[in-house]
Amino acid sequence: MNESFSNLGQLLSTEPYRLLLFLVAILAFVGLNAAYLVWVERKGAARFQRRPGPTEVGPAGLLQPIADAAKLMSKQLIVPAGVDRTLFRAAPLLMMSPPS
Repeated sequence: MNESFSNLGQLLSTEPYRLLLFLVAILAFVGLNAAYLVWVERKGAARFQRRPGPTEVGPAGLLQPIADAAKLMSKQLIVPAGVDRTLFRAAPLLMMSPPS
């Protein structure tokens, strides 16, 4: 078992793998932090408005941001005639990307 840890240590000692691991960790932290803050904001707004807030998706509504993202990406199933199909289908994904 110690051999596997030493091999992992050697693998992570190379700079590109360390950088990739660091970037994945930062992106995971930012994503989870954003999802949690959206949940807290919704719960706070619901409390001010005297309603239960997000409770339908997951335990205590914790999966609500994931459900919102899935809903946003699936809303554009019917493509109207006379529009650019590629842009019409990519629009929800572009909304999820950060501004440049």
